[in-house]
Amino acid sequence: MEKPISSGFNIVLLVFWLTIGCQNEDATFIAFDATENTAAFQLKTTEVRNAEFQEFVLATGHKTCAEIGLTDLPPGSFRFVADSGGICFVPGLSWKQPEADGVQPLDWENLPVVHLCRNDILAYLKWKGERLPTLNEFKLAMMHERTAAEQSRPHGNTWQGLFPWRDVGVDGYPMRLAPVAQYNSIAGTFDLIGNAWEIVEDSCQNGYLAAGGSYLCSPAWCRGYLTESPLCIDPNLPYGHVGFRTAKNNRP
Repeated sequence: MEKPISSGFNIVLLVFWLTIGCQNEDATFIAFDATENTAAFQLKTTEVRNAEFQEFVLATGHKTCAEIGLTDLPPGSFRFVADSGGICFVPGLSWKQPEADGVQPLDWENLPVVHLCRNDILAYLKWKGERLPTLNEFKLAMMHERTAAEQSRPHGNTWQGLFPWRDVGVDGYPMRLAPVAQYNSIAGTFDLIGNAWEIVEDSCQNGYLAAGGSYLCSPAWCRGYLTESPLCIDPNLPYGHVGFRTAKNNRP
């Protein structure tokens, strides 16, 4: 009669099997099952951070549109300027220097990367071997596990107060981006609503769509946190409140 394998050895085998079975799982992505409108896919848990984009730049030497300069404009980008109450072109801004007046945020590495044109994002995606989520995929993630009441109100880093004069900053980040992963959207994903608009794969008449809203969205001004309110953005202009996250197809 064969002797049974000891329980201790079974535990070792189980741990080994779990390790081997999970070693290809990417903890920075959340898997979503197929629905009537979308195939199964994986969505990055956070917006792409400055530190992640820096890895791409160091590996490729890529220069963004804001660093090179725009048509009829010097190097720089567009961002919200409180004194003017609107989105203004500010010379010298780029993903490396996202704030005005030469002030570098202490949490720069973990802020969403912004001040990019679409071609900058596409270059990153090609290098990374990933893609943008579709609008339907982004909507699915936004609505996941949220009640109808929750879907109709802000959640995350948005504008609290009378825009554009005063953001009282109940969320902890008045008039500015927050580091990623501050606001849970669903189990395992963050910042799908607010912080930075996130571009998606879908195009619009004059450019491409972005979803989710930003830190500039308030109920009286911008309701980007609603799934039916994407924003159409010029592909050749960078902004300080527009970023992105990546997606992947599920493994077959």
